[in-house]
Amino acid sequence: MKRVKIFVVIFIIGLQVIFSNAKVFACMGTPCPDCCRTVWVAKFTPTVVLFPGTGVPITVPISLVPFASWITSQNLNCTSPTSASVTLTLTCTTAGGAVTTIGPITTTVATPGAPGVQPLITLPFTIPAGTFPALTPQICTVVGTYTVNFPDGSISGTGDTVVCLVPPSPEDPNIPELNMERVVMNNEEFITCKKGDQGTLFYSIENNRRESVTLNFTAKTNQVARMPTSSVPNDPTLFAISDPDDNTDNFPISISGSGNPGELIDLPDPLNNDNSEVSGTITIPSMGVHVIAIDFRSWGMCANGSCSEKTIKLEGEFASGDPALACAGTAIVVGDAPTKSALCDVDDSVKSSANANVDWSIAEFGDENGLFIASSTFFNGQMTSQNVGNIPPQVSETIRTDIPPTTVRWGANAAVNFPAAGIVGQNAVMSVNASGLSPDLPCSVPIIGFGQGGESNLQIDYNMGADSLTIFDMGNSQTVTLDKEIFVDSDGDGNPDPSGSSFPEGEKFALGQIEGDFRIVDPEEGCDCTHLHGVIFIDGVGPFFDPNQLGCGFGCVEASTALPPEIFTGSFAGFINDPPAGFHIDNDTCRTINITCPPGSADQPVLTIDPRTFAATLNNNDTRSLEFEVLNSRNQQNVSWNASGSDTGITLGSSSGEAGTDLIVDVDPSQILPFPATTHALIEVTNDSAVGEIFLPVILRSTGIDGEECSNGIDDDGDGKIDCDDEDCSDNPDCGEPALESLTTDPAEVDTFRLTKVTIKAVDSLGNGMEGVLIEAAASEGPAIRVFPDSVSTDSSGNAVFRVRFGIRADEDSSVVFTAGSVSATIKKSK
Repeated sequence: MKRVKIFVVIFIIGLQVIFSNAKVFACMGTPCPDCCRTVWVAKFTPTVVLFPGTGVPITVPISLVPFASWITSQNLNCTSPTSASVTLTLTCTTAGGAVTTIGPITTTVATPGAPGVQPLITLPFTIPAGTFPALTPQICTVVGTYTVNFPDGSISGTGDTVVCLVPPSPEDPNIPELNMERVVMNNEEFITCKKGDQGTLFYSIENNRRESVTLNFTAKTNQVARMPTSSVPNDPTLFAISDPDDNTDNFPISISGSGNPGELIDLPDPLNNDNSEVSGTITIPSMGVHVIAIDFRSWGMCANGSCSEKTIKLEGEFASGDPALACAGTAIVVGDAPTKSALCDVDDSVKSSANANVDWSIAEFGDENGLFIASSTFFNGQMTSQNVGNIPPQVSETIRTDIPPTTVRWGANAAVNFPAAGIVGQNAVMSVNASGLSPDLPCSVPIIGFGQGGESNLQIDYNMGADSLTIFDMGNSQTVTLDKEIFVDSDGDGNPDPSGSSFPEGEKFALGQIEGDFRIVDPEEGCDCTHLHGVIFIDGVGPFFDPNQLGCGFGCVEASTALPPEIFTGSFAGFINDPPAGFHIDNDTCRTINITCPPGSADQPVLTIDPRTFAATLNNNDTRSLEFEVLNSRNQQNVSWNASGSDTGITLGSSSGEAGTDLIVDVDPSQILPFPATTHALIEVTNDSAVGEIFLPVILRSTGIDGEECSNGIDDDGDGKIDCDDEDCSDNPDCGEPALESLTTDPAEVDTFRLTKVTIKAVDSLGNGMEGVLIEAAASEGPAIRVFPDSVSTDSSGNAVFRVRFGIRADEDSSVVFTAGSVSATIKKSK
């Protein structure tokens, strides 16, 4: 007998595979079961740890952001936590390869009272005196486990981070010789961000020795919201907020300023693993200070509670050859935080009536060409292949993307009751495509049941802009190739009926010939093709039970060469008001997609700062002004702004400015903390019509020396010039020829609007490139010309690299002058 099929309609398009169970999609967590539970813990050290010597213990403060979630609304028997603890183990590898392990040490922490991010924990971890044989830098690994206990067992999340033990400075035994710390913005001990948002991490680096240091830095990102472990074997309550697989779901990072200021980081392909890492090299002069800025961006589809650890490590040498080491880090948690970026919100919700039980697949969002949007494709959390029945009556998820989607696609399994039509508990598989989505138009489509003819699969194509609906019978355009022999088994005991029919392995059937309680599944573990599972009838003969439940079931489902027949073509409104014979509609069960973009989002400012410098090193009698350009990151244009928050040692030359006006920070050296201390200041920049605000760090320190000693190979006054290269040594008899003779520019002219790399070469009187010459850049106009950085030292070949762009307001005779002492060179705007 023929079985009735029920189908679901909704709107979605994209060119990727539907029903995918692969574990490589960005922020693609696992489905949340009844009484679903998960935990994770982010670990970081916001600064280096002073290694005072071999005879005293070392206290290492470890910061931890714990997360615990348990959902009770679907299962009244789901219990709340009873206690929690953290276990830490520290492992260091010393010179020669000797490994020292301290711990594990377990500490009871606060019991989670509500699901979500728990209060920050800082635990002092003590390294016994004499653990390390010499006063040398040490890099150690800290492994942390967060365990939450329930009445029926415990669940745990584990991960590691690094901590650097740094010897003291020769200038002051109470500070490390190389210090690095994350500059805290807005009192955030760790970072919270909204889905898809971008922010910047600032790290202050202090050289507390009277010699320069050259460092290679590496910044990494690591997702921590993965699958926890349980004390209960095969615990059915566990789920992961992010992809459980390593090297996936990592938030992308970049060195701030490597692209256009404020430009959103390109998100990598969610179908590929991503082990995000950036690196570079810096040189910090004697007693100097430097700031590294790292941009990060979260995925637009990440569930609240997704978390990425960010660590940055410095390794190199001081000028004397001594090793140099530092590291620091923080955590980035996705949640309901203030918006940093003007992105579109796309809300996808599913409502189910008492007549329907529906398994909804993830959605794939695309642009007008049907190409999926990596920043917004693939739902997470409850929207991931979630069953929707009477409980809960509605589920929803919101993504954020900088590209408003216009096409969307999904697939769905449906089991729907239509008692009035005599249809009860039937099953179907269906895919839905929709195009012409509008930011202002809600998209709601009810379930559609087809009760005649036994078709087993429908594809729905809907163009909202043209109000054109086409339904294809995909059952006649796909075939199933049997994976194993099948036979009639009326009682389901695994044995063939004595007089029943059978079909051999390799037999092919059109999908339209197959009826019953079955489902089509994308490639998964045990089968590398789209395949069919369930209990089926073939041309009314059966039942045939699944011959390979752990593999390919009945076998692979493949498209045939025949074009699928059209069951319906017409307007959507006409279909709903007067459905064709055999179709049934449940208006209480539907999927709705709402797209909300910020008003005027294409022009709405997203503030960014293009810094001339974040840090300054001062002589005792030095007076300095720092300049910062405030821009709208969407179009790189200046915007009006307001600034506040001057601190000790700095005053704002202007607390507000019109478009094109730079923010000027005046420095008063008399208010700067004396070397080896460093003064930190923070400026807040706002705009009434902009998204969010910007917090700008200013890092200042005094060198503690007024002049340069001319023969010790050290930059004594911290101005970036060593010995005879410093003007202070111009009258020193030991500082003779060859001297700097000329600067040359390549290119000599710069195209309008084009960001151009300009190489400046310093040449001495013998015609050789001069290393270590500090070249400074100054534009003939203000914001119409952009030059960064504004000063840089030459390399071993005598080259220094700047980036220059002439804006629309630059005059024809505009130029940039590069100077080193009394020597200069010029580049001009192209005619």
